[in-house]
Amino acid sequence: MPLPEIDFLELNMLSCLGHSPNGLVYEVLDRDRIRRIVKFPGTAWERQLHLEFDGVPGVMPLLARVRHADSPGVMMPRGDTDLHERLRVGDRFPATILVPVARAIDAIHQRGFLHRDVHPGNFILWEGAWYLIDFGLSRDFSAGFRCDNGSHAVIRFAAPPQLQNQDEHPDDDWYSFFLVALAVRHGAFPWDGQPNGPPLLLQKVRDPLHPFVDCPAQEALLARCVARPGLGLEEVLARLAALDELIPG
Repeated sequence: MPLPEIDFLELNMLSCLGHSPNGLVYEVLDRDRIRRIVKFPGTAWERQLHLEFDGVPGVMPLLARVRHADSPGVMMPRGDTDLHERLRVGDRFPATILVPVARAIDAIHQRGFLHRDVHPGNFILWEGAWYLIDFGLSRDFSAGFRCDNGSHAVIRFAAPPQLQNQDEHPDDDWYSFFLVALAVRHGAFPWDGQPNGPPLLLQKVRDPLHPFVDCPAQEALLARCVARPGLGLEEVLARLAALDELIPG
């Protein structure tokens, strides 16, 4: 069924949540007085990807297209929270809560794209499940792909080849994903004692396999991603389930 189209001026704007070259994000009340999120992507490319991936299991669904002057946008549900906020207060979860997001990443790869911005702030809780958002850095993938403008907005969760602006690969998304999975088991961010900035970047490039203290499960898991074997969904889900056994909650 085609998405309905709504005029932005028909909505009641509550707040601006984001204002950058990557686009505008607003919290609004819709016609039924329900809180929603409206995003006007910074590029036509990102908006097209939102439409392309709508309906993919594990991707936050779209509710409507939104028009405002010459700036087309999209409306999405307003989630309850994001995973960054839950980790910030030390919450711990089974790694398997991330199965829907893993399926979303795999589906994006199957369509020939990289997400390139997998981190807890882009995992949104809505109606009891976690969903993936934000395609501002996504690109279609081919062997030897490299983005001249760099990649991944969050150093802490980027894969080493992204930080070094090397050729990219779908397993870079899985490296970032498994950093998140390790984080939800530990209830802490990777390299938690290291502030964001050049020292963290250098530490990650030198040793991308030991983001947590005293975690025997991490080295083999992250080394598998760094080796870029071409991880399939079946292996990803098996390794995700194994984390719940290897790292007691």
